[in-house]
Order: sequence, then structure tokens, then C-alpha cells
Amino acid sequence: MKTLKLSKKLIGVMLISMVPAIGCADQFFRMNVGDSLTYVNSENNHDVIQSKIMNENNGWYKFNQFAGLGKQWLKANEKGQIYIWNEYDQKVNLMTDFSAGIGFSSDVKFFCADKTVIYEKYGQLTTKAGTFDNVTHLKLTGGCYDAGVSDIWFAEAVGVIKWTEMTFAGSRNFELLGKNNPGL
Repeated sequence: MKTLKLSKKLIGVMLISMVPAIGCADQFFRMNVGDSLTYVNSENNHDVIQSKIMNENNGWYKFNQFAGLGKQWLKANEKGQIYIWNEYDQKVNLMTDFSAGIGFSSDVKFFCADKTVIYEKYGQLTTKAGTFDNVTHLKLTGGCYDAGVSDIWFAEAVGVIKWTEMTFAGSRNFELLGKNNPGL
């Protein structure tokens, strides 16, 4: 009888471990102070942007450049949420919740954006750095018609792998070219 109970427990643990993890923010945000990701404009291969974590304070990370949004302070938690410190209104805003489903939206204040929406989950995307699975596509809405970031793609265990900026001359896509963190 003990063997049967132990077998049931073992099978239960095995089944649970086979279920894909709910998208936790720290799975999409694995960087430390000094780590950097390099992006390139996919249309011309000349515009290169390096996103680097400059500082950390109580779990908040300051980027010199985050997904085309400029200098930003971000914090991820184990519940699947990424928070951003908003310089405009001096408040903390929920940027997104990776554990939520498609269509989840959050009010934010960025230059030319006032809302983020989870547009796609568990997708696949190829950039100059390779092909990534379990990609979440986040749309930024509101604000300006011809300026600002309109889309951000996050890959599990890497972070931002692509973003799209709107300009008066049309859209520009920046995609991951490389990373300096050997753990990624």
C-alpha cells in the first residue's frame, strides 16, 4: 500500500513538472548590474543601441536604454509582473503581467503611449541573435500617431529581443544582436 501511495505522489510531481511555467516576470527579465544587450536597426544594420543595467536599488534596475523608451527603472517579481518608475508623474506603474492572458492591459505613461496590452504569448521570433521560443508580444497604445514605441517582444530567459518605434518616416525595428551576459 505504501508503494502505491508513493507512486501516486511521484506521478503527481512528474505531471506538475511537465506543465509549462506560468510566465513569471523574472523569467523574462534576467539581467544584473553591468549586463548589456545590443540591438541593431534591422532595416539598415547601422543604428546600434546598447541596453545596459547601470544601477540596482532594492530590486529596482536602472537601464541606460530600455526597449526604445530611454532611461528607465524597472522591477520584476516572481508573480509575473514588471513595474516601471514613471518619471512623468513620479509613480510606479505596472508595465505588464506575464502571468495574465492575451488582452491583459495596464495603464502606463510613456512618451506617446498610455497603455500596454499583451497581444501574443508563447510565440516564436527570429532576430539576428537567433530564434527564440516562448515570446510575449506587448503592444503600446495611445499617444502619438507618428512617434514612440509601438511594440515590444520579450523572450523567456533573455528579456527584450525586439521593439518597433514609430517615426514620421515610418516604423523602425530594433532586434537583439547580442548579449554580454554568459548566463543568458
